[in-house]
Amino acid sequence: EKLKKKIEKYTARAEEIREFIETEAWNKDKKCYSAYIHGESTRSLLGDRPSDPFHTPDTTVLKMVDLGYLKPDDDRFKTTVKAFEAKSDLDLNTEQMFCYVNALHDIGQKDKARELFET
Repeated sequence: EKLKKKIEKYTARAEEIREFIETEAWNKDKKCYSAYIHGESTRSLLGDRPSDPFHTPDTTVLKMVDLGYLKPDDDRFKTTVKAFEAKSDLDLNTEQMFCYVNALHDIGQKDKARELFET
């Protein structure tokens, strides 16, 4: 009975968090998830101010499949990867590049992912 209550509690909390992310981190105009809440400032994701260390391309949103938040075939993930690709200069450190390559692989762009991985 205790375990059942804990499961219900954490399931409800997970649903609250998902609702928050969907309403506050999804940018409807740019059709991508933002690394910032309210989805309006996608500077972190899109790298609008590369001289500012807090506004370099942020690959955290590219980990949504790895974390089990989205499925690889989810259009929201695909458009987020495309937005990242279109707006970042792809001057990424090793960890960031790995996240990007992994995201490309997740959305089915295996040849492109392999090419980037091998360079």
